[in-house]
Amino acid sequence: MATLMVSLSDPLSAWLDDTAQAAGFREPGDYVRELIRRDRERADRALTIDELRELVGEAKASGTSARSLDDIFAEAERVARSNG
Repeated sequence: MATLMVSLSDPLSAWLDDTAQAAGFREPGDYVRELIRRDRERADRALTIDELRELVGEAKASGTSARSLDDIFAEAERVARSNG
């Protein structure tokens, strides 16, 4: 396992200690590793610019929807809740 040394200001270090303890981590390094793991998972799920462009192109090509904005937003909220 690699070791990484990071310098933190006193206020940031105190915040890290308090936050890690409040979140139930044994030590601040465990909390930092968890944050990095979560960010890596989020980045792995993120769409690339090319994927976003493709989705926008498909949406434009599909034409105008017969659904109301309220219906579209309600479906988007439903999908967001089901995906966490």
